[in-house]
Amino acid sequence: MITLQRLAVFIFLVLVQHGWSQTFQATVNRNSATTDDVIEVSFTYSGKDINGVGGFQAPTFTDFKIVSGPNQSTSMQFINGAVSGQKSFSYYIQPLKTGKLTIPAATVTVGGTKMSSNTITVDVTKGTGKPKKEESTDVDMNEIAENLYIRAFADKSSAYTGEQVTVTYKLYTRLNISTPQITKLPNYQGFWAEEIDMPQVINFSRETIDGVVYNVATLKKVALFPQQTGQLSVTQYELKIPVVIQRKRKSNDPWGDFFNDPFFRTTETIEYTAKSNVLKIEAKELPPAASIVNFTGAVGSFKLQSKIDKKQVKQGDPVRLTYTLSGTGNISLLTLPEFDLGSGIEKYEDKSDNSISRGGVISGTKTVEYLLIPRNAGETVIPPLAFSYFNTTAKKYETVEAEGFTIEVTPNADFVSSLPDRSNKGETDIRYIKTSYTNAEMSKGSPFESPVFWVLSLLPFIGFGAFAYIFRRKQEMLADLSGYRELQAKKFAAKQLKQAKKLMEAGNKEGFYLEISRALQKYLENKLRIAAADFSIETAEERLKALHLEEDILQRLKDTYSGIQFVRFAPASGAGEAMSSVFESASGLITGLEKSIVKGRKR
Repeated sequence: MITLQRLAVFIFLVLVQHGWSQTFQATVNRNSATTDDVIEVSFTYSGKDINGVGGFQAPTFTDFKIVSGPNQSTSMQFINGAVSGQKSFSYYIQPLKTGKLTIPAATVTVGGTKMSSNTITVDVTKGTGKPKKEESTDVDMNEIAENLYIRAFADKSSAYTGEQVTVTYKLYTRLNISTPQITKLPNYQGFWAEEIDMPQVINFSRETIDGVVYNVATLKKVALFPQQTGQLSVTQYELKIPVVIQRKRKSNDPWGDFFNDPFFRTTETIEYTAKSNVLKIEAKELPPAASIVNFTGAVGSFKLQSKIDKKQVKQGDPVRLTYTLSGTGNISLLTLPEFDLGSGIEKYEDKSDNSISRGGVISGTKTVEYLLIPRNAGETVIPPLAFSYFNTTAKKYETVEAEGFTIEVTPNADFVSSLPDRSNKGETDIRYIKTSYTNAEMSKGSPFESPVFWVLSLLPFIGFGAFAYIFRRKQEMLADLSGYRELQAKKFAAKQLKQAKKLMEAGNKEGFYLEISRALQKYLENKLRIAAADFSIETAEERLKALHLEEDILQRLKDTYSGIQFVRFAPASGAGEAMSSVFESASGLITGLEKSIVKGRKR
């Protein structure tokens, strides 16, 4: 009797243990397919510790292309009076070649124990080349698309070159979603882009569209300034969004009503890619500005102020002249007009700084400081400085003027004595004329016979000739300002790269990308003689192609320029490494362009 009782207990324990056993199994919906087919592969854990499942590690699908996945689903059921369940991780994959292809094992961790699935071999033959539709599931992707999408809105469909166009990206959803991941940022080709400040946390509000209520969040806003005329496109903004859905039970399932209880309902997480619409903006050319004085391409509304730190100085003492340009518009790209103060005063641009407000309409101030050195005593006049811009509201050119100044310059003996002395005055009008020489003096011979005498005599003439040549050459270059800037393009770019490096070392991401972008653009403008108002990367490419540059350097230019725009607006993770990489790329590109352009012009 005792033996029979022990046997019954043993059999019961085996049955219970079997009912509670854990498995992790890989399955496919087909084990033979063509290269056109899409295969569903699932890695399913079955057991009682459904909440302890974690650490899923998918295999490397070397011979397959992942079409979708990973998609997760869970289900609960009763076995022998106990609750157990299943958790699945599924992919849709497409074979990349023919033959017997192996799907390697996946792994999962359950309660601290690592489990591996089985491997699966699929026999693949060559397809016809016409893609087939994926295996149908009970997930309706069209239904997801109707209830989850991104929309891009522009506040205007046409704008003048240099005029701000504000683009807003909104997410609309009626589904249960989790944190999206950016898969593709928009391309703003033909525009200068400024990211508009947004809250750190995305907030949802409710909007009713055609009688349907959506949860809506503003994802990002960008201010775009057209840099060329014609129809410009803003490409799609793409997000990969995890969507949690509930699988529907079949209508003929006898347990349907019972298991529709939320506790037993099957859920699945689908990775859905949402894409915004493409925007088209018509960029109009500004009205003719030939008769407008001091127009440098500014569009918006501005005012210009000036100040000096002193109005009475001695000769040679420095005076600091400051111009402050403020208003709404693309402050980052604005330049002040060139101005000449004459030969009586030396002018050096000492410092330039931008302060930008990105609260909606881009506005801010540009401050430019000049160091002036008066050389002549008397009154030195700094004339008023005019600045012209195109007002898009009034649709006309307007001019603002900064105040001029008069500086009283008093004589400075120390400054005068430091100047070259070109006078002929001497201490004695008539010196004693020596009429006889000693034998020792006679033995030295005539000074005219000494080579040193002739070399020293010719030095002033050689020096004057060299000075005259350098002066004339500089005057010619300054007269041909475009030619001068072309020759100095790399030198100017080096200064901006140096400033960009300082901003990078300080961790100033925004300032760094602005400066590195300006360095590359200004180099191309100067080297290729492109006016700032006419610049676009396409124009630069056309001029470089005309010089028969290698395709490799042209591709580097496109990759670097688009890369700068991408990381400029990308999330801040890894910002230090990204800035360092961009700096090296831009520096190397400018060096490579300099060599290639010089070589191209010699052909």
